[in-house]
Amino acid sequence: MNIRPLVQSFHRLRPVVQFGRASLSNQIKLLEPDANILKLVACPLSKQPLVYVPNKREMVSLAARVAFPIFPDGTLDLNPRSGRVITDDAEFDEIAKNGETIR
Repeated sequence: MNIRPLVQSFHRLRPVVQFGRASLSNQIKLLEPDANILKLVACPLSKQPLVYVPNKREMVSLAARVAFPIFPDGTLDLNPRSGRVITDDAEFDEIAKNGETIR
């Protein structure tokens, strides 16, 4: 049994939150998050505001030291299991210094 069509249809049906405008072309364009939506989003672990890191396309919780990915279609994944723990102090300091806090 070939499960590839099932997997592809599952990915089309997954619930998403759009953080940008949808593209009308067939190619996926990198969408920038909407600042109005980012004001409402908080870390699911620490309940603190998130910092946007545009060059890595992540939202970072400075309180929990966890980075959450932003997919190319503008979807933010806030599942704690998909978060990346930031253990490198130099990387954390760079994010704290250069990240964009949306208020």
